[in-house]
Amino acid sequence: MTYYLSFRVSADKSSNFYSINNCYATNFFSSDIVELTMNHSKHIIMEEKKEVREERNKEKLANADWVMAEFYASWCPHCKRMQPIVEEFKKSVKGILEVVQIDIDQESALADLYTIETVPTFILIRKGEQLWRQSGEMPLEKLEKTVKDLKP
Repeated sequence: MTYYLSFRVSADKSSNFYSINNCYATNFFSSDIVELTMNHSKHIIMEEKKEVREERNKEKLANADWVMAEFYASWCPHCKRMQPIVEEFKKSVKGILEVVQIDIDQESALADLYTIETVPTFILIRKGEQLWRQSGEMPLEKLEKTVKDLKP
């Protein structure tokens, strides 16, 4: 359900300070207006951003020409150790393929769609078809060799 938020803001000109006094959410399809606390409105905005990000990544994985997806978790020590390797890999394949990093806790529906059971998991995808998949830590050379071997 989509809500449209409106805020009543007051300004203290002497200190350039703005405060939000009230936040209201309205549903486009009904005339109901609900007053929200800031925590509620922040949660709604964060949920919408999450849904947009998840939909954008789902679209990339399904339709992009060449994509390496890394499914990771922020709490995973193996994923943390892989982070600098993934950053270096992104640089080495720039212009050849896109690297998409997907946090399984933030994008659980996408992780479920690709049946992610272990993190980190890397999947090389071309136009929605999985060409290669491997879980666990690995050296930069293995990621680069996989792309070199599979991408003409």
